[in-house]
Amino acid sequence: MKRRRLTYANVLSTAALLLVAVSVTPLGQVAASAAALVTSADIKDGTIKAKDLSAAVRGELGQVGPAGPAGSAGFPGSTGPAGPAGPAGPAGPAGPKGSTGPTGAAGPAGPTGPAGPKGATGATGATGPAGPSDTWAKYVHGGQELQNQMAEVISVDVPAGNYVVSAQATASTGANAVSPVFCMLRRSVDSSGPLWSGEIDGGDDTAFQAFVSVHSFIAAPAATRIVLACQGGPSTVNDDIRDPLIVATKVGAIHAS
Repeated sequence: MKRRRLTYANVLSTAALLLVAVSVTPLGQVAASAAALVTSADIKDGTIKAKDLSAAVRGELGQVGPAGPAGSAGFPGSTGPAGPAGPAGPAGPAGPKGSTGPTGAAGPAGPTGPAGPKGATGATGATGPAGPSDTWAKYVHGGQELQNQMAEVISVDVPAGNYVVSAQATASTGANAVSPVFCMLRRSVDSSGPLWSGEIDGGDDTAFQAFVSVHSFIAAPAATRIVLACQGGPSTVNDDIRDPLIVATKVGAIHAS
């Protein structure tokens, strides 16, 4: 097989191809590119010496030139898809206490609760003043003979105050009665005049028994004895009075008309 002779034109074209490869290809790929373009069949005696290359080619092959200036920024790419959510971070520290808020509106009234247990009995209070309706009363079972003059039959002692008084008894006259049995209420301090009086009359020469009742009122400025007094006919008539009762009830006021 006849070898092809290496001419100056072949060397020059090979060097030009190497320059192009170096300018557009990383340095690590230059040797591979050169090996692909130039084979041992194209080189006389199987070698290329540095003197066979121009000074410019030797400079390009011997060192890497400085980096060129940065190109202008390209257009922004489209937004990529959202990444997955990361794990929750640790809880932060508690914040400071806030100021007290305004008082809220009053809520509706709640339902009535159940009745509570019965409380203990309280202490006894002081005795109040006496009311105006106390009553003083006296009753005597039996009777007495009446004379022809006033005599006390029954009486009751009361303190100062206003009173409504009632007295009653059963009176009888003898067979020869010529005058009635007469009774009256009076005060012991004023025996000259009756408070109220009543009488029964059996008629001429007729024995008679009847119920006599006397009612009155009294304003006593001080303690007073209220008396039921009665009087019969002449001593030969045999008049008497039995089972007398007297009641004095204290009232607030007396409204007489």
